[in-house]
Amino acid sequence: MEKEIRHMAFMRLQDMIIQFDGASYQELLKEFQDFEADSCNFWGGVARRISVPYEWQ
Repeated sequence: MEKEIRHMAFMRLQDMIIQFDGASYQELLKEFQDFEADSCNFWGGVARRISVPYEWQ
């Protein structure tokens, strides 16, 4: 799940068409990773609750 979180955060950041310096890029990437982790935790809980595999999200 950690690799999926990092991948999705990186993809979302790449989809933004703006210029970054190194420090702001790292800060934004961390925020996107936190968002993806929260999202995975939420949908993982929903998947467990309705008894479907996590991969079906």
